Amino acid sequence: MVARIAAGQWGLLTTVQATTAGVSRMMLSRMAEWGELERVMHGVYATPAAVGDELLEKRAVWLSLEPGRLAYERLADTLPFGVLSHATAAALHHAGDILDRQVEVTLPSRYRARRPEVRAHRGTLHRDEVTLVQGLPVTTPARTVADLLADGHDRDHVATVAADMLRQGAVSLVELEPGHRRD
Repeated sequence: MVARIAAGQWGLLTTVQATTAGVSRMMLSRMAEWGELERVMHGVYATPAAVGDELLEKRAVWLSLEPGRLAYERLADTLPFGVLSHATAAALHHAGDILDRQVEVTLPSRYRARRPEVRAHRGTLHRDEVTLVQGLPVTTPARTVADLLADGHDRDHVATVAADMLRQGAVSLVELEPGHRRD
């Protein structure tokens, strides 16, 4: 059961998903002791195959935002709850060199991040401001630049992010204009 859940979620599963499927917390702990699972963060486990994934922490944080729902269910939503944003999005878009020490997410409602590795932003996103990057919902390049500016990041660093995105063809100058929205 654990393998089936994890197979559809980059090799990850949450404690809530496992217990809903009938796997006890004690069994999860034993599986971790036996090396069948590795605890990535509170409430999220990985199969051994997932441990080398460079996006492991970002995927685990995203799953932890709604631990009871499977990834495919969340991604089927018109606008998934919790979108990777700001410096995390810039890094996923391979743009700029802003450090993403915390996994930054934008959520439609207040969220109290109790984990030091998570920085939550409250904001309204529109469907055209979200894209998938390696299977994760991420703010689009234009929205990422706007978020970084609004968050007070150094303008030179943000300019580097924007220039990289322009070079990649991920965004146009028109899309970077303040107030621009595709409808």
